[in-house]
Amino acid sequence: MKQFLAVLILSLSFGAVKAQTAPSDDSLLSDELTLAEASSSTQIVNEKPHNAKKFYASAVVGMSAYPDVSNVQNGYNVAGAIGFFLNESLMIDVGVGLAKSQLSVRNLLFNNKRDNFDINIYQANLAAKYQFDGILGTGLKPIAGVAAAYSYRQYNLRNGSTANSGDTGSSTALDAGVTAGLNYDFNSSFALGLDFKFMANMSSKVNSNYTNPVYGYTGIPLESLQYYIAGISARMIF
Repeated sequence: MKQFLAVLILSLSFGAVKAQTAPSDDSLLSDELTLAEASSSTQIVNEKPHNAKKFYASAVVGMSAYPDVSNVQNGYNVAGAIGFFLNESLMIDVGVGLAKSQLSVRNLLFNNKRDNFDINIYQANLAAKYQFDGILGTGLKPIAGVAAAYSYRQYNLRNGSTANSGDTGSSTALDAGVTAGLNYDFNSSFALGLDFKFMANMSSKVNSNYTNPVYGYTGIPLESLQYYIAGISARMIF
């Protein structure tokens, strides 16, 4: 009888200990909910916002021209810019550019002589652009926007008939206009395309004497003319 009671007590004690250590159904359900919430939180934290700002750098190589006159040769133009997306379509960028052209004018004193100038143009640009996604149904994306530019021009007389060749003047100008383009996105980080700017002068100032009649400069100042810049662009998005 004593042995039977001892076995019964041991059995009850083992059952009580097992009941205390075994997780209940409510505890298992709570643990599963906690794991699910943690997983969901991890997904939300790791998910990249759809409209996150993205920075980019771009470069343009092309030409510049003054369509209203025939005595200014088309010149080359190189430019670079950095910018960022305000959203998936709207962009703002700032950049710098270098252009070079040649100007040929009749000498005022000798009608059969012409004075030829090399013109170096240094430019700072600000542009706001809108990229149209999904219009063409492919990786091609049209771009349109507005631009402003500050231009500094240096004139260098190459073959003066009545004056020594050399540095003969400079000027500054503030221009505004429109910009357009067409990009092809090879992937989410790199695009190639066409870039076009049409600019008109807002104000200008000649800082030196290249407009002196002895150099044969007559007619409308170059700074007041409208011009365009066209080229091939490359863009990297970070």
